[in-house]
Amino acid sequence: MGSACERLTNFLRASEKAVVRMTFAEVERVRSEPLPPSARKHAAWWSNSQYSAKCWTQAGYRTAQVNLRDETLHFIKDQAVESEVEPRRAPRSRWPAAKLLADLDREFEQSIGACAERAIFTGPSVYFYERTVNMAQREGAPRPRRGRLVLRVRLRHAHRVGYAPHGRERRDKANRLPHLHAAVRSFLEEVEDLKGASICDLSDEEAAALTKRLAKLVEKPGITTSGAPLVANTKTMHFILPDLVPPVDRTYTCRLFYGRMQPPGDAAEVFGAVFPLLAGLAKRHEATVKKATGTYLCLGHAKALDNAIVGFVLNHPEHFPGKRQQPPADEEE
Repeated sequence: MGSACERLTNFLRASEKAVVRMTFAEVERVRSEPLPPSARKHAAWWSNSQYSAKCWTQAGYRTAQVNLRDETLHFIKDQAVESEVEPRRAPRSRWPAAKLLADLDREFEQSIGACAERAIFTGPSVYFYERTVNMAQREGAPRPRRGRLVLRVRLRHAHRVGYAPHGRERRDKANRLPHLHAAVRSFLEEVEDLKGASICDLSDEEAAALTKRLAKLVEKPGITTSGAPLVANTKTMHFILPDLVPPVDRTYTCRLFYGRMQPPGDAAEVFGAVFPLLAGLAKRHEATVKKATGTYLCLGHAKALDNAIVGFVLNHPEHFPGKRQQPPADEEE
């Protein structure tokens, strides 16, 4: 009978139509199982550059006109003229995220090894990463004194790597640190029940529910002074939940999934598209992830995923031209 994805692929292969219009409910009937909740919440799930796209691209189709409100979409054969659906602007050339993710899937252990071998993250940034994660892991049940210690180290880290990176903002940094302190404390309170959870153990349903919850925190103000909280907030959550939340950076994660350092959509949308894919990757490579934990710059299950992405990008400069050898200051570990 095959998987749900294979059933959709076979259905489209059997179709002789250039354009197949379907409702989400019809797609579910073909799949013989429900769509993940993210398919109804995030249009990115239907993107032709995401991992889920293999279900229709292998049949020679691509999606268009995805309407979350009406729960409809079109599958268009690659050679079909898109005007058969309705006029729209010509799409940009597609970034092969699905193929790259599949390649990473095959080279997962090798990629983690490449990250450790290259060791491009060095110096104080490594020290602060390791000390912060170690303290967060030892904290256990909420105890105010240790909570303050975790916050203090986090503040020192944020101060060093550029919480306020520009000249004028540096002069105001001391005034902003109390706000950062309060923001991190708020993060600690909101994810307290997730302590000890691992990204390796999430079912598809759990990953979808957790994605929705964490995506709201990714937009939470206070950690950074910039209008782009994706890097700072996911890194903060990773310090607090090192086994559960991978840090998402621009130089490696965003370039793997989007082909550029500034992805389309806001921080919550990017996290909503990326986290379920990384959860699936962690589940498939659970043994490798857990084996890597405790090695170079990897003190949690979620960090092993980040290291694999870094190693994969470093191993494939042909896919990522113009990559800088060192990450920007605000993306150091």
